[in-house]
Amino acid sequence: FTEKAYSSETKQNYPAIITAFKDKDSQLKGIEIIYLDKETSNKADLNIQKRSLGSKASFGIELQCEPQKDGVSFMAEGIETTLSIRDSVGENSHIMAISGKGNFTNINPEMLSDIVVLCLDNDGINTEDQTVNETISRLESAGKTVYSVMPNEAKTDFNDLLKTHGTDTIKDKIIHDIAKEFNINDESDLRKITQIVLDKHSDFDKNTI
Repeated sequence: FTEKAYSSETKQNYPAIITAFKDKDSQLKGIEIIYLDKETSNKADLNIQKRSLGSKASFGIELQCEPQKDGVSFMAEGIETTLSIRDSVGENSHIMAISGKGNFTNINPEMLSDIVVLCLDNDGINTEDQTVNETISRLESAGKTVYSVMPNEAKTDFNDLLKTHGTDTIKDKIIHDIAKEFNINDESDLRKITQIVLDKHSDFDKNTI
């Protein structure tokens, strides 16, 4: 976060979130600036609310922790949504923003843990789109176990869910969507998945459930 980021549109400074896109070797490849309103901290009233410099394709913004082979990587589309995921799943998880759904398919699998959770926006049009399917196929081909989760309400993301219901609801939603993939309704099995996926145990085998 910075209190002053210059916008050539208005020739004024705005508070802003500045994020860095890095490759698997932690080399800087690009940055993204999100201009904020000084009073509300919402996005500034500009035609260009986000400005990118350098390249974002194939690279992500790592918010915390490095990927672990036996760990979990949470990936979300935008920085605001990714921050909401971070606040909900805890500080020991690898969390990455990829700045737009189209970049999901470009991310280098070597930058991710063995278990990947795609935290999707609910666009309200086609929740099973080609980009998501291609991403899952590509990551699974690289040996990853992939889950996808999203809010129930159309035209919302996990940042919206955080504002209206809080972090516990996001965590519960992640657990619910992962459990749904296996048609699991038993409470003890749900708790097992909670421990394995959110506490980053590596010995999960869906065939044993």
